[in-house]
Amino acid sequence: HMSHQEEARPGFTALIEVQVSTNWFELETRTRRDYTKQINEIIGRYPDIRFRWFDAEAWTGKFTDFVLCEFEDLDSYNSLWGELR
Repeated sequence: HMSHQEEARPGFTALIEVQVSTNWFELETRTRRDYTKQINEIIGRYPDIRFRWFDAEAWTGKFTDFVLCEFEDLDSYNSLWGELR
């Protein structure tokens, strides 16, 4: 049973457009895999943030991918993006 205080906590959703540069695609496959592994390790350190990555190339030419983050703690969310930068 949730306490009244827990029920009152607002939830947040952030939609982030991700532009992947051509430099990314010019990297060797192994290098891209290593970077992807590092990104996933960082995301894994924030289990309180639901992080979903979508490949939007088939839908639009404005951006290549987008991320949907759902979270309750703004400090944790900001820390995640600080590490990813």
